[in-house]
Amino acid sequence: MASNKLTRVQTAPSDAMKMDMSPMIDMVFLLLIFFMIASQMITVKMDPEVLPPVADESVPGKIFKGRFVVNVYQDGTFKDVDWNTITEDQITERIRILADKQKGTANPAKLHIRSDRLAPVLSIKKVTKAAGAGGVNTVIFSSYVTKKGDPKRPSEK
Repeated sequence: MASNKLTRVQTAPSDAMKMDMSPMIDMVFLLLIFFMIASQMITVKMDPEVLPPVADESVPGKIFKGRFVVNVYQDGTFKDVDWNTITEDQITERIRILADKQKGTANPAKLHIRSDRLAPVLSIKKVTKAAGAGGVNTVIFSSYVTKKGDPKRPSEK
């Protein structure tokens, strides 16, 4: 008799053996929401008034944390990421604060220059000199990356 029960159980349709995937899907969505909330988005604000030079062979940056961004305009003025006009002394002081904060981390402080393609070289030298006085010697230059023949490529004058 026991063998009859065993054969009936073995030959019965396997509807009871299906796995319910809804808890797994719920867990995936909960993890997705958690990582979206817990992660920190780092973006570099770009002033639309600054038209950077074209560089066909440039490489986009990967790490944005620890950068001090300075916009250099055609008239030689400097502005920070909030588009407030700053002086060389303010650049030195802010970079010194950032360098102290980033000291001992995996990402040391860097100067990120977004200069207009028609900005005077003397103004860019002033910014790099102010950064050096603040203790930062790594400089990143922004450029507009396109391929030749790209319709979005700005015209070179």
